[in-house]
Amino acid sequence: ALAQAVPSRVGVAKSTPTWLPKARILGKASGQAASSFTLYLAPKGGVAALQARVSKVSTPGSASYRKYISTAQYHKAYDPTAASVASVTRWLKSNKLQVTEVGAYNAYLRVSGTVAAVQSAFGVTINRYQHDGQQVQANASALSIPRALSATVLGVTGVDTTPHIMKPTATTPAPPPPSFVNGRPCSIYYGQLTASKQANYVTPLPKFKGKTLPYAVCGYTG
Repeated sequence: ALAQAVPSRVGVAKSTPTWLPKARILGKASGQAASSFTLYLAPKGGVAALQARVSKVSTPGSASYRKYISTAQYHKAYDPTAASVASVTRWLKSNKLQVTEVGAYNAYLRVSGTVAAVQSAFGVTINRYQHDGQQVQANASALSIPRALSATVLGVTGVDTTPHIMKPTATTPAPPPPSFVNGRPCSIYYGQLTASKQANYVTPLPKFKGKTLPYAVCGYTG
């Protein structure tokens, strides 16, 4: 019997936008439109090896229990290698994508290019969408990479241009969420109320290290 063919590409975990089912498609993104993203590299030895190390350090009875390593030891043991950076960079360049930055400790690559180049590299279609009051461009399905890089690439963010940080402006201030309610009791200014009693203002509270601390300031939107 013939052996089943092994796919030449594998999907990138968690790379499909979760909001796609709720979005309205506006058409395909222009192939010449700009696209930039961040590609994260897996730790040396793989994620499974790092998770196993964490488990042993955290498990009572393990020979490695509470035998923590220093920051320098972590970087030496688990930082992605220069060879990983080079192999991913070659693949990106072969797809007409440019590496604009290599992150500290080889943790990630910043990459830029055109939508057409990103579609070719990751085997996806990039569309324009309307969702949550925004017009964005994003991949219509999971990103994929060559199987040879599956142990090297940890994840990719930024192909979906939905902003993750909302920046209010003078004309579009960011309101609190519908369920926003300040906890009580709280102070309008620092030190107005001290935590000597519970929220019922009757039941005494113990001091913290011999001190009675003030309740948090509230009455404003962070």
